[in-house]
Amino acid sequence: MRLKIMTLAFLTLCIMPLRACERSPQDAGELKTAAPESVGMSSQKLAAIDTLIEQAIAGRIVPGTVVLVAKDGRVVYHKAFGRANLDRPMSTDTIFQIYSSSKIVTSIAVMQLVEQGLLRLDDPISKFIPEFASLTVKEPLPEGSTPPFRLVPAQSAPTLRQALAMTTGIVGYMDTEFIHYGVDIGIGDPDFDLAENVRRLAKMPLRFQPGAEFSYGLSNDVAGRVVEVASGMSLAEYYQKHIFGPLGMRDSFFYPPAEKASRVAPSWEGDGRRLTGRVVPYTFKNRRLYSSGNGLFTTTSDYFRMGQMLLNGGEYGGVRILMPESVKEIRTNQIGDLPGVVNFVFFQKGYDRYGLGCFINGKDSVRDPGSISVLGLGGKNLDLNFERRLIVLVMQTVLPPQAAWEISEEVSRLVSAALN
Repeated sequence: MRLKIMTLAFLTLCIMPLRACERSPQDAGELKTAAPESVGMSSQKLAAIDTLIEQAIAGRIVPGTVVLVAKDGRVVYHKAFGRANLDRPMSTDTIFQIYSSSKIVTSIAVMQLVEQGLLRLDDPISKFIPEFASLTVKEPLPEGSTPPFRLVPAQSAPTLRQALAMTTGIVGYMDTEFIHYGVDIGIGDPDFDLAENVRRLAKMPLRFQPGAEFSYGLSNDVAGRVVEVASGMSLAEYYQKHIFGPLGMRDSFFYPPAEKASRVAPSWEGDGRRLTGRVVPYTFKNRRLYSSGNGLFTTTSDYFRMGQMLLNGGEYGGVRILMPESVKEIRTNQIGDLPGVVNFVFFQKGYDRYGLGCFINGKDSVRDPGSISVLGLGGKNLDLNFERRLIVLVMQTVLPPQAAWEISEEVSRLVSAALN
């Protein structure tokens, strides 16, 4: 689908597309809640989540977890379990670095700028970042060849749509060659900004011809840089003015301010199945790189607001963030039948296609086919079911993350079982 041009009627109503986004939402305080039975869910079956998480904590699989479930715009379950840090219990206002769950926020920002006419999804990235004008691609050579590839010119220019849909051929997270180029994947603390990080990334050859495959990686950060260029703002400024502020997301940012640092959950170290007891706190000195693909911090309450905005077709608390057509574009399959997704299980099963910054669940998923999931390192998961108007949000941080992701997947299964 291609987003239609904003109508004159909408322009007249809003005067400027983001004028409404500069207002505060009407319900920026407490979240609306409801008894599960009032929205067609079972309290007894939702209580199985308590047992699951408590057993995982007792078994030293995860240190602590926050789970939020909402149906029809009302929160029916929001609980914190275990510990956030060695000396502090988990709470529903604990702040997490959400890693790849940052990616869908990039899509929201891009679609806002598309609505304003400042961007088009099929614009070449080089229109905004000249370093991407002349790219090379690694073309594999026959097995046993030295080197195993040759460099050939890119046959087409990678586009903004491809950057959000992970089909540019830009390096993935597991391709450690980025270290040689001095590229940060968004989880470090380099003494340079996003513009410099993307310039370094542009020097790397693409893994495949643009549009030929799906490969999860750093192209989202390139889209974030396009947002900066098109808007004339840093990502931190843009997100606060046009997304976080309007949605009442008061605990969402790229770097935790000093007064909120004590609420940030560190990363807990595991051995693949059990916790080692060691934690790795976040320590930032430079605070210069705004990684759109990995860098955001938030809480379950804040992230729920963003998810509910999408479920509502782009509106939350009386403030319109996106037009419904833009939300539909985000959750629409952007990669057709390209190879790649079936080989990318991310420790979970059932992902069928990919939208703009989100996975689309298929028939083999514990989640309803057509629903979308947004994943973050450490065991974070946001499920958005547009048909059922259902949100499932799990936040925890264990590295390596496989065991924690298995917990988040089981939470989604239990929530589905609680639907009447």
